[in-house]
Amino acid sequence: MKGLTALITGASGGIGGAICKRLAEEGVNIVAFGGTNADKLQKFASELQSEFPDIKVFAFPCDVTDEQIVRDNFALAAQDGIDILINNAGRTFSAPVEKTDMEIYDKIMQINFRAPVLITKLALPYLKKSLRADVVNIASVVAHEGYPLQSAYS
Repeated sequence: MKGLTALITGASGGIGGAICKRLAEEGVNIVAFGGTNADKLQKFASELQSEFPDIKVFAFPCDVTDEQIVRDNFALAAQDGIDILINNAGRTFSAPVEKTDMEIYDKIMQINFRAPVLITKLALPYLKKSLRADVVNIASVVAHEGYPLQSAYS
């Protein structure tokens, strides 16, 4: 995998941060799309770059619900190509369905479903040029068995 480039959404912490670190250990260049906390993402990217000086690490603060920001960031992020796309960004919400505001529901769907579709669509031309393209979509266990109060999420 050494020398490949991976774009990871939800990259500034948690599962996304762990994915970035594991790929960096394999010599994969990292394009990190993180939430709107630019300082957190930049700190994470700087630490990753320091720990793995032989790879390239790029950080893009990116609200994945804002299509124009996604498109603009993607145009910059993909300049050197993309071999691996990991759609990891996600958000949960817990409340009874009758107390779930539709605005919140729409936001959850934008993050958890629409954004991965859009980003995959943008990545396809680059992935098709790769000799080893992969797309990984991270999903919750709640996708298989619903949890109480998680109707907007699952």
